Amino acid sequence: MDEHSVQVEKDQSLKDFASFLKKNFLTELAKENIQRVRKLDIPLMRFFSHMSERELLEASIIGLNTFLTDIEEGKAVETAEKNLELWEADKLPGISQDSLEPSDLVLVYVAQKQALFDFIPKFTQDPLIIINIIHSLEDFYMKTQDAAFKLYIKLRTASAERTTKLQAEQDATMKYANELKEVNDKLLHQSKKLNIKTEELKDSNNRIEAILESINDGFYSLDNNWNFTYLNARAQNSLGKPREELIGKNIFEVLPVLNNSNFGESFKKAMNEKVMIHLEGYYSLGDAWYEIRVYPSESGLSIFFMDITERKNAEEKLTKQALDLTRSNEELQQFAYIASHDLQEPLRIISSYVQLLVRRYKSKLDDDADEFMKFILEGVNRMHSLIEDLLEYSSVDKNNNEFYKTSLEISFNQAKKNLLQTIKENEARIEADNFPELSIDQSQITQLFQNLLSNSIKYRSKNTPKIYISAIQKDNEWMFSVKDNGIGIEPQYFDKIFL
Repeated sequence: MDEHSVQVEKDQSLKDFASFLKKNFLTELAKENIQRVRKLDIPLMRFFSHMSERELLEASIIGLNTFLTDIEEGKAVETAEKNLELWEADKLPGISQDSLEPSDLVLVYVAQKQALFDFIPKFTQDPLIIINIIHSLEDFYMKTQDAAFKLYIKLRTASAERTTKLQAEQDATMKYANELKEVNDKLLHQSKKLNIKTEELKDSNNRIEAILESINDGFYSLDNNWNFTYLNARAQNSLGKPREELIGKNIFEVLPVLNNSNFGESFKKAMNEKVMIHLEGYYSLGDAWYEIRVYPSESGLSIFFMDITERKNAEEKLTKQALDLTRSNEELQQFAYIASHDLQEPLRIISSYVQLLVRRYKSKLDDDADEFMKFILEGVNRMHSLIEDLLEYSSVDKNNNEFYKTSLEISFNQAKKNLLQTIKENEARIEADNFPELSIDQSQITQLFQNLLSNSIKYRSKNTPKIYISAIQKDNEWMFSVKDNGIGIEPQYFDKIFL
């Protein structure tokens, strides 16, 4: 992932966070913001002293809603610049140019940022998204504060220049010197107040560290010289060494097994090409499989990893089961094919001799003998039909016909045509819905319809066979059902028939 993609991902995380706050926690955020402003005792609050608590809360909600909307639309920095332009033009509503100082803005930004940070865990527990949001907010407030300081100095310098032109040279010089001294004093005072920002950054780092310690992933960071800069507890356990022995040490020296390994090469690629890397691999030192995500930055690499050994073992087991099942199916198909062929020959011999007996001795023996020969022929024919079905079944998976989008009604009509004589002999009545067009193997679908219709007629009751086939679409699938008035199937045989 290049720098542009990383920035886009950060911006999108901040926009999603702003939308989440507007939708779910706008009022709570406004209350938290007011409390933090009061806690910091910001001088700017004197301009709102005439407001009631309700009015102040409504004003805060409106302001935060506008601010979050600007973040959603990517206009937060633009709006901040416009507000500074209003300050420069002395057009801020209700606030004069001289009454507003950078310290007021800094403290307002600190309070607002602290309030926003408190709501991040309500939005997500993903450490990468949390880091993206914190970095984006830090960048925004840093840019805005720097711009405010520069404008303040510009305004004060311009004011001193205007004063110089209106007064005598000596008085103007003195006043200008006093003005510069005042600016210096205020900047010195401001630098002390900026210590708040330093503490805030420390607090931000502590929050990030607390989050990284609580996640299920192992995490560690490396600087540009491949030295460890941070490890969470899970990473220490996985690497088998305490944090104190790893911080500041080169990862390839501490873990030489990474040299010339897939993991090590991936780390180098992420560092050199500034791209995000995602990989899975076996780590021999820990005798485990890991899923690893590597995120590059200007300061080095951030590496998240998770033990996926159980998942890999499960995948390997499923793969082995699939191979065993495939082999078993192939063996069963081969057995069915060979067995059905081997049975054909003795069956033909039986059939031939029974037919010879019928031709020679029909009506020459008693009626029972004629009936017995008839039963034998019928049984032979049924056995022949079963063997043919077995042969056909054993060759189903060997059919390599391609799938084409075709109306199933064509296959249905062909199946009825194939069974025309059987249908006529049994006076079967067959009805069906309008079938859809689907991508199918037409020959197999025709055989399927033929088998369904044939079975319904074969296992008929004493009544005229009535068969109804319907098709209903459910979501992205079609459900077909076959209904007849035959003898039915005993429930105890369902698990043997419908496999």
